[in-house]
Amino acid sequence: MRPVTKTLNAVERTLIRSQLAAIIATVVAAACSPPSNESRVPRHTALGDSAYAVSIAIAAYQAERGRDTLPVGPTQFERDSAGLLIYLAPVDKRIQGGGALVRVGADGRAKVLKRSQ
Repeated sequence: MRPVTKTLNAVERTLIRSQLAAIIATVVAAACSPPSNESRVPRHTALGDSAYAVSIAIAAYQAERGRDTLPVGPTQFERDSAGLLIYLAPVDKRIQGGGALVRVGADGRAKVLKRSQ
């Protein structure tokens, strides 16, 4: 019994080449990335990436408040020498109170400084 052979057309060859290039690029990127303990929380990330800082602030708020946590979002940012101050308020504007003032330091740690009732 003879093996079945198939001749690839130009479109199939181009598709295979692009898939191989994507696989090689993924492997090279993974090999060149820093070890996981260094990539966890870079020192500049907390202050340089506002979305990351807000997610840390909301997590600190939720950890302190407990299970009945209101959905909150940022209303104001202030940068100072110690880090970033983020004011959180309920997403639903009909709710009065329930927000917080959270400090996010350059090391990626957040602390709830003041809660509003």
